[in-house]
Amino acid sequence: MIIAEQIEISAKKDSTKTPLLIHYIKSKKIPENNRILDIIKNDLIFIEQFDLTVIQKLKLPRKQERIELSKQYPFGIFMLDKPTKIDVYIIDLSTNKTLVGKRIFKHENERRLGHTIADLIIESLTGSPGFFSTYIAYTKEVLTPKNPYIATKQLCIAEYDGSHETVLVEKPGLIFGLRWDPAIPRIFYSQHTKTNIQLRMVNLSKKIHTVADNDGITMLPTFMPNQGIIVAATNNNKFSQLYEYTLQGITQLTFFEGNSTAPSFSAGDTMLYFCSDFKNNSPHIFGWNMKNGIENVIELTPEGYCTCPVINSTGNVLVYTKLVKGYMQIFLYDIQTKMHRQMTFDQTNKESCSWSPCNTYLLYCATKHDSQIIQLNIITGTKKTITPTKYRCSYPAWSPVYKDFLLVLS
Repeated sequence: MIIAEQIEISAKKDSTKTPLLIHYIKSKKIPENNRILDIIKNDLIFIEQFDLTVIQKLKLPRKQERIELSKQYPFGIFMLDKPTKIDVYIIDLSTNKTLVGKRIFKHENERRLGHTIADLIIESLTGSPGFFSTYIAYTKEVLTPKNPYIATKQLCIAEYDGSHETVLVEKPGLIFGLRWDPAIPRIFYSQHTKTNIQLRMVNLSKKIHTVADNDGITMLPTFMPNQGIIVAATNNNKFSQLYEYTLQGITQLTFFEGNSTAPSFSAGDTMLYFCSDFKNNSPHIFGWNMKNGIENVIELTPEGYCTCPVINSTGNVLVYTKLVKGYMQIFLYDIQTKMHRQMTFDQTNKESCSWSPCNTYLLYCATKHDSQIIQLNIITGTKKTITPTKYRCSYPAWSPVYKDFLLVLS
């Protein structure tokens, strides 16, 4: 006889988290080493929103059992795991109403299946899309036995938590400025060559294409609704300026006596944010409504040394870095209230911020003696190092949620 097992995920109850029940029913034909449930649990624990309890039984609870469960849990996730499919029911236990009922057919990769179910749960309960099926990209320096004194540069991708890394590009020369295409799963990046710094892109099949091969520097693209991109480039100019690349050609957007870089376009809006030192030889953050002339740019950070602006997907919060007491720290700027808030205080230099699709997390590179990729929860302040500490890792970029796309990392 199999005895029902109840597993308390969090030994200490947290009153700030929502109690959530997972009621898991496994067919007798499912092998004991099935990992799907563990993957779902780990995903839900990661976001720090739920006080999770998992019950494993042989059948669904009856009506009276549900009434008793509703006294402890506002919501219940009921999963029937069968050999070829998993039926998932998300139920409001207080009203006994089924919010979601979905049949998910299995494929050979348990990780992707578990992430898909966790994404479904998050979207159903919070209204925000889950991000467990997304990826992060970053660069890594690796010393090889053939040349132990010169590091090889790699462009890597991994799952959202840094696990299951895959190398997409491995070449000599600095790789930096990673950006995901919002429409197609591919990564734009800049690569040092003997004569210039090219803008390139690589897809997830490791096919590399050169996007811009101009004199000087081309880097840090941001993406426009018309399928064009805005980049920072020198193009034989004394200073780095912003240019728009479309199928019709190249248009110079800025003409400042200073370097303008790090453009970040607000999706669904006409606002472009960027960094420039044209006003007082120190980099500040500017906002430009592109419906108006460039002379109407607004300075958002009139004080301090500020760099690396990135707007979130809803266009209401801008992240940037600012020099404070000798270290670059992360700040958030609320577009509506115009308030600035410092998010980090430790003695490392931060750069290259990237938003999660749900706008709750930030990736950034922290550098002191080495450089690592850190994941920051902007609500709780929790920080996690998600890259191997034996390597120098930089330039993180978090992918959007791509529809109808599945990649299995080894």
